[in-house]
Amino acid sequence: MWIQDYNPLNNTYLSALVAAFPVTFLSIGSTVIKMKGIITALLTLIISIGVSAFLFQMLTSWIVVRRPISSK
Repeated sequence: MWIQDYNPLNNTYLSALVAAFPVTFLSIGSTVIKMKGIITALLTLIISIGVSAFLFQMLTSWIVVRRPISSK
């Protein structure tokens, strides 16, 4: 079972800044850089997967396949 770490860098502000990078890239890529929407979205998806897999050490099977939460 994966336990979420909210502060992987041992610095709350730096962890929040890195976690906000995909959203920031989406905004800057579509407005300042003037990339096409689909290209910006795909690059943002790749960045989000990279941040969640490498920094927050989320399991890649949880990133790619959404597992439903079972209620008992």
